[in-house]
Parts: sequence; C-alpha cells; structure tokens
Amino acid sequence: MKKNRILNRIIFPLIFFFSIPLSAQAQLGDWSKFRFDFGVQEDYTDNVDLRATNTREDWITKVFAGIGYSTLRPVDRTPGQLELAPRERDPWGIDLNYVAGYNYYANKTYEEYWSHDGRLDTWYTFDRRLTLRLKDYLINSTEQQEPQYAEGAPPGSYIPGTEAGKRVEYLRNVLEPSIEYRFGREDLLSLYYRNNYYDSKDDVAYQDSQENYLSPRIDYWFDVRNGITFEYGYTDAKFDRSPDYKGHMGRGRYTYRFDSRTSAFADYLYLYRDLENPGTDYDVQNPSIGIAHAFTPATSGDIQIGYFWYNPKGDETQTGPSINANLNSRTQFTTYTLSLRGGFREEYFSSTNLGPSKYYGGYLSANHQLAQRFTIGARGFVENNKYTDERKDWVWQAGANASYQPLRWLQIWFEYFYRERDSNRDIEDYEENRFILRVNFTI
Repeated sequence: MKKNRILNRIIFPLIFFFSIPLSAQAQLGDWSKFRFDFGVQEDYTDNVDLRATNTREDWITKVFAGIGYSTLRPVDRTPGQLELAPRERDPWGIDLNYVAGYNYYANKTYEEYWSHDGRLDTWYTFDRRLTLRLKDYLINSTEQQEPQYAEGAPPGSYIPGTEAGKRVEYLRNVLEPSIEYRFGREDLLSLYYRNNYYDSKDDVAYQDSQENYLSPRIDYWFDVRNGITFEYGYTDAKFDRSPDYKGHMGRGRYTYRFDSRTSAFADYLYLYRDLENPGTDYDVQNPSIGIAHAFTPATSGDIQIGYFWYNPKGDETQTGPSINANLNSRTQFTTYTLSLRGGFREEYFSSTNLGPSKYYGGYLSANHQLAQRFTIGARGFVENNKYTDERKDWVWQAGANASYQPLRWLQIWFEYFYRERDSNRDIEDYEENRFILRVNFTI
C-alpha cells in the first residue's frame, strides 16, 4: 500500500506538469511571483492535552519559514484592506503556499517537532473547454482539532474527530486531480479523483487510513432556465483496524432559474456503504428542495431543506430533517459568512473514525477593516452530534482576532478563542482557553 501512496504523489504531479505547454512552463521562472515568509508564533493554552481532568498549561513557540508562488493577478488595494471580489484567473496558473515550522513546548509537556502546512492549486485550460486541475492539501501537526480542508465547508469549521486527552503527531495529504470539459456555456463533463491519506504516529490509540474516491459528473442546461446535474461517486476505504468498505454515491438535481438572481432546485442524494465484517452495511436517502438568491452584487444566500433516512442493515432506521443554509456578504470594509447545517454526516479518515452521525450546527465568520492597516474579526461555531454508538456531544468554539500591518513586509496577528466539548461520555469532555500571537515578515 505504501508504494501506491508514493506513486500517487509523484506520478500525478509529473503528468500534469508535462501536459502544460512549454510557453507556460517558461513563465514559472518569474521571480516577481514568489513570496517568502518567516517569523515566530507564540501560543498559550491552559489545557494542552484537551483533558477532562488533570489539565496542564503550556507555552508553544513556533519558528517558521514559508514560500508562496502565485500567478493570480494581484489586487490593487491598500495593504490591510479586505478583498472585494475573487481575483480573475488566467487560462493557466499556479497558487502555492507552504510553511514549515519548528515547535517547542516551554513546560516540556511534549517533545518539539517539525510541522508542515501546504496548499497547491494548479490548472491549465486548452481552447477554453478542456481544463486539467491538480490540488493538494498537506498538514503535519499535533493540533488535536484539525480544520476542515474540504471545499465548501463553512469557514472556521473543524473535522468532528478530535484527539482529546493527548497530542499526537499526524500527517494528512489530500491529492485531488480532476479534468473538466465544457461543451456549452454552462454545460460540462467532469471527472474528479481524491486520494486522502492519514497517518498517525500513535498506532495504539489511533489508526491510519486511506480513501480513494472517483466521481464523474455532468451538468446540462436545456435552456437558460432549466438545468440538470447527475453525479456518481465510488469510494474505496482502507483502515488499519476498522472494517474497510466500498461506497457508492448517487445524486441528481433539477434547477429552475427564475432570473439572473434567483433559482430553485430539487435534489436527491443516495449513499450505500458495503462494510467488511464485522461492520454493518447501510444506505442513506436524502431528498431536498432549495432556493438561491443574490440580494445585491455583494450579498447572496441559499437554503436547502430536506429529510434523510439512515438504514443500517438489520437495525432500526433513523430519520431526521436536513438543512444547509448560507448567507454571504462582501463589501469594501466588511465580509461575513453565516451557515446553518445539519442532517446525516459521516466521520471517517480522521484520528477517531466516529462513523455515521446525526448533527446540527451553526457557523459564523466575520471580518471588518477598522483602519487602513488594521482589521478585526470574529469566528465561532456550535454543533450537536449524535453517533450510532449512543455517544452524544455538544461542541462549541468562539473567538476574536486582530491583524495590524504597520509596514508592507510586516504583519502582527493576534487571536483568542475558547472551546469546549460536553459529552455524555465524561472522558471526552474538555475546555480550553487559547491565546495566539504571530509576527510575520514577508519579502
């Protein structure tokens, strides 16, 4: 299995790179598109292990250096000012960010280690129709609460599985090559692949896993008002100790567009999981309806409401409502996102692999530019999770941050947050106050 993992991370990038014409590759040597970062970050936590009892405090010092390379067109704005709209993308490009850091614990609660954090998005479009894309997400850390890496996840949300009780170093790498062919203004065929690799240094308390996911999709519009989407997904899931499974996903959606600002849709999702012994097979059905509306050029929202049936083989069916509602606004000085989500969810490929659950949660992220070079923000979420093994959790987090950029090459960033988990299993409870100060130099 390890040989295949290595090949996935070498062959796909090489195939993509050599498919780019030499004229585009030549521009990669433009040094003006590079960015180099270095600095120091200091964290204080009053519960470094996220324990329910016998908590310990510590100061975590991180000295870091990073590199960035982007062909995205720069935004003409004052440093510190919020970006009003996404930057226009060229037919080809690369957006790369990588940071390596050395982490030291002042109270020696854990051994020092090297952390890594990287993101890659690269693409090339042939004749405005055929687009090749390669994305990659890399993290090596001991942070028990891992941020959501999936596209479309609410800002500030985290993977449900949390390594409460102690810190364990882990590596995650998510490789996502895809190909898309446009055969009309909004008509497209696409093929998406994901290799999600998780490796924990503690093979006793946690387990390694690997996901291989393949998904073809078609979007077709009969006319300017009527469109359909069909999508299929196949999953091959491997775990060290939990039962492996094969999974199938099918989704169909019909969309009716009233005008350029408003559209309504009906959606049907079906999941099937075939688990090896001693696992329990199950399927999920989730029909829903929704509406999306742009209130202004800077403010938009959508809401999707449905009902799900979770059917474990040989066991009682579980049901409940599902919801996915979002409100987004971007102005010259303020941006915010508000999300409400809930229904059926799966939690695999993490430190805990908690499996199927019924959940409901709210998420908020907001930023405001107070002065030319001074920005403040707030972020928080609350979730209620009910798992199939009778475990029930309330998890919530709230915090604020501030960013000051006195010089173009210097940024000072501060954040405070409080987080808590209240579980019907007392050993899973924790509370934490965290203070973070980072000084970043850019050249």
